[in-house]
Amino acid sequence: TRRSSDLRSLQARGERVAMAGDGINDGPALAAADLSLAFVSGTDVAISAADIILMRDDLAAVPEAISLSRATLSVIRRNLAWAFTYNVAAIPLAAAGFLNPLIAGAAMTASSVFVVTNSVRLRRFGTSGQAHRNRSRARWGTQRAAGPRLAPAGLAAAQPPAVRAEETR
Repeated sequence: TRRSSDLRSLQARGERVAMAGDGINDGPALAAADLSLAFVSGTDVAISAADIILMRDDLAAVPEAISLSRATLSVIRRNLAWAFTYNVAAIPLAAAGFLNPLIAGAAMTASSVFVVTNSVRLRRFGTSGQAHRNRSRARWGTQRAAGPRLAPAGLAAAQPPAVRAEETR
């Protein structure tokens, strides 16, 4: 399709391409994109071709999903670094007999608690600042008519350049 060829030409120039879609005709382009996002209300073809499935039918969710993905990778890296550092330090000390087994067990438990607590912080992602206020206003019908909707970390939400009449039905 034309979208797939456009994506491939951008990729040939060294660009990283993201594609959001919800229809059967978006499937090939979603498969060709470096990052593909589908809306949960989309067709099975689009959903199965997508890397990320957005739970809201709103393009403003795209920057939020990307920010959440980056935050998740950051937490994974931190957890791996912590676990690696702990194991590199504690295992040789315990094997050499310099670390009491009771203290080693407590340290292992503390390490697990740290990793879990660090990961649980992601549940609060996007519940502070402007994004939280925007969701609350939208939920309670007090959304301001003027001004851009903001996603977490101050990212301006992606807006389509033009919406055709048949797309709004």
